[in-house]
Amino acid sequence: MYGSDDITYANGKVWILISGRIFAFNTDGTFTGTYFDLTLDRELVPSNPNVMGFSYDGRYIYSTVGLVSAPADSRMYRTDVTTGVTTLFCTSSDSADLGTHLRRLRGIAGLPDGRVAVCNRDASELLTINSDGTFDQVVWSGNAVGSIQTLYLDRRAKKLYASGFSRNLCCWDLVTGEKKSRIGRPDIIGITGDDRGRVFGTCYDKPASLVDMLADGGALTQTGHRLILNGGLTFQRCCFFDTTPPSGTILIFR
Repeated sequence: MYGSDDITYANGKVWILISGRIFAFNTDGTFTGTYFDLTLDRELVPSNPNVMGFSYDGRYIYSTVGLVSAPADSRMYRTDVTTGVTTLFCTSSDSADLGTHLRRLRGIAGLPDGRVAVCNRDASELLTINSDGTFDQVVWSGNAVGSIQTLYLDRRAKKLYASGFSRNLCCWDLVTGEKKSRIGRPDIIGITGDDRGRVFGTCYDKPASLVDMLADGGALTQTGHRLILNGGLTFQRCCFFDTTPPSGTILIFR
């Protein structure tokens, strides 16, 4: 699976996106036999998506072509996990708001109320899109969020974390609406967390290492975790899936 574009955990499985195809694996690494090929309809999906995220209820996979330069090229897809049908969720031409904000996309996370959170990296914006594909709002923007490009939803605490190339770790409390940011490590490519409330990131300039995002200075750590790595010099995306104490497993794929 060298060259994997994105990875996430949902519905008891690890999902890997590679070259426009999404594969599902059991947590022991065996292939489930389930995969969705988004490359079959080039009229619908002209370019291979390389970013994905699940709806909160696990029914849909949202995907997009991250970091496209022109807003006219920005589009998001939605794949029904049950039927395998992929549809166009929204595009930058659907409305003036989407045309302005739906560009240079990276992280995707489904929220409890059905909305979808997305990072607009170059504009330093955290967006939300309604479940029907219409624009909702810019939740956060400016220097506080920096060039965010990866999201992690802490389901227990109901908090959405975001990070990226700036030194900020951002936290949006979905219950109270409070937004906070703190100084951490720069160049974060992937972000995830565990069942003990810890938040980890994969750092572009520190291959095969995890960054403790809530530690002062973003200390590097590998303690208490088995890292499953997929070759290459830098490891870009990660997910946590094992909630059995005392330690979990974090998958990092390049």
